[in-house]
Amino acid sequence: MRAFITASVCAFGLWASSLPAQEFEMPPSPQTTESADPNAAVAETTTAVPATDTAIEAKPLPVAVAPAQTDAPVVQPIETTAPRAIPPTPETIPFEQQAQPLPANVETAPAATEQQAPAPIVSKAPAVTVQQAPAVTVQQAPAVTVQQAPAVTVQQAPAAMAAPPANAQRLPASPQLRVQSGVAASLPIVSAETVGPPNMLVGTPAMFRVKVTNLGDDVARDVALEVLLPVGAKDVKTAPQCVEIGPGRLRFALGALDVKATRTLSIHLTPGARGAAQLETRVVYSSASALGMNVQQPQLKIEATGAADGVYSQQLEFKVVVTNTGDAPCRNIRVRQIVPAGLESLTGANDAIPQLNAGERRELTFAALPKGVGEASVRFEATADGDLRVSTVKTINITRPMIEVSTEGPSVNYLQREGVYAIVVANTGDGPAVNVQVISSIPAGLKVLAIDRPAKFDQAKQQLTWTLASIPVGGQEVMRFKAVTTAEGQLVHEVQVQTASGMRAKTRHLTDVISRADVNMQIADSPGPIQVGEAAIFEVQVRNRGTSEARNVELRAELPSGMGAVRSSDYETHASEVRFPVTSIAPGGKQIFRFEAVSSVPGDQIVKFKLSADSLSREVTSEESVYFYKTGRERVATRPLEKAAE
Repeated sequence: MRAFITASVCAFGLWASSLPAQEFEMPPSPQTTESADPNAAVAETTTAVPATDTAIEAKPLPVAVAPAQTDAPVVQPIETTAPRAIPPTPETIPFEQQAQPLPANVETAPAATEQQAPAPIVSKAPAVTVQQAPAVTVQQAPAVTVQQAPAVTVQQAPAAMAAPPANAQRLPASPQLRVQSGVAASLPIVSAETVGPPNMLVGTPAMFRVKVTNLGDDVARDVALEVLLPVGAKDVKTAPQCVEIGPGRLRFALGALDVKATRTLSIHLTPGARGAAQLETRVVYSSASALGMNVQQPQLKIEATGAADGVYSQQLEFKVVVTNTGDAPCRNIRVRQIVPAGLESLTGANDAIPQLNAGERRELTFAALPKGVGEASVRFEATADGDLRVSTVKTINITRPMIEVSTEGPSVNYLQREGVYAIVVANTGDGPAVNVQVISSIPAGLKVLAIDRPAKFDQAKQQLTWTLASIPVGGQEVMRFKAVTTAEGQLVHEVQVQTASGMRAKTRHLTDVISRADVNMQIADSPGPIQVGEAAIFEVQVRNRGTSEARNVELRAELPSGMGAVRSSDYETHASEVRFPVTSIAPGGKQIFRFEAVSSVPGDQIVKFKLSADSLSREVTSEESVYFYKTGRERVATRPLEKAAE
């Protein structure tokens, strides 16, 4: 009669699958005693029974596993209770699988002698719920005595499980990661139950059966069963096939084990020595878990707009738009303008944008002043929490207009004479001149009469101002006005041109104004022939057509022979000459001189007039002819004559 012993072990999952398994050992099994009644029935139970006086010794299978790096739960060893003697059953244990031969270095067991085998007693460990299951090593050492021994029942207590750490399912969120939702991980729990005879006979084959079950709610991966054979065992056969990984050490590679699935293995061996022996098993497996998360991230985008061309010393303006294109808030954004040499930044430090929510945008304005010409690149950079950094570059071409101004007009003019003046403004640079102002300062002695294009006149400053929108490269603008001189001397006409960018150009025009008298005379006399003895009236008009006063103006009339002037206080007569008083005539003025003369002889009488003045380099002469006729009854002149008729 033979009794059977059963032992079950349970593989426990640790907290995180990434943590290494802890090293632990099975405590030695308590001693058992031989049953007094070998024929007693074998009962399957999980309760403790009184110990017999037959000793059964179990030794742990040493396992070297790297110590845990984090606080892993401590797995307590399974304790066994003292067995009791159970009468063996006359039946033998049936095989669930056909035995397979071992590799060449494992001996094949001879055919077993037919005998009655006691019914096995299976002790099952209760399932333990674990939240996560990394690879765990569990060892089992059912003690056997190589002799005929009563059956015993071994009960194994469930291993105590330490509580998982509070932060095991959550990692601290980085500033750029936010966990929206999570899913609890499923866990595999693998147990191994070993069934075999508690007593064996030297040289007699025996069979052990190991049932590996996944009691958890997730697939166990890379499942392997390692077996340590009793010392001296020979003729070993297994089903399924295994590999020998060391002296007396076998390894079964079972692969993946689905939820609630079971794999059964059989081991045939023949004990080679008397005494206590043990068959130890260890299950190794791995599990995988998934935690669903929604990972969000802010993302910055920066864009800069502005004119592609700039003008020297004319302010540039840029519009910079910062957008959060991500799906999480972006915090503490700072935007700055980085200008190269030749540009001066006109924008101070910008205050940080505290926050931009997902999809939100903000527009900023930057300004710079060109101090050079050519191509220049302005960089705009935005930074934010989480080491976010983006930048963009705006390239502009800086040109510089060159303003030249000149004037046209009379350099010499007479007083009270009109003149036309022109101001010419040209752009000889490589960039357009914009917002150009042309200021003409009108000097005293020059009075503006008309202009050819609209302008603003400042009466107090005596300034004409023209405003031009722009002057293209190579272009020019002309402003004209008409003026009259009102004073003698040199007139200084100043012109200044300035642009919005601060460019300036100046010039001046000089006009010498000359003042000169210009006198002439016009003579009129009595119309038609005049009878001898009658007086002819002569009228001389002297006009000053010059720009200054005609001084020392003197008029004289020379009478021909036979004529005499009628006496008057307005003039003097000397022999045959009539002299008028010396006088002055203002510019544009005139003076009329009159006298009467009588002829005593008929015929044409020619009177010669002479005009002199300071402004005249020589006398101006003119002659006037008067015809006198005789009737034979001429009367005597009633007024005294300066000269009597011959």
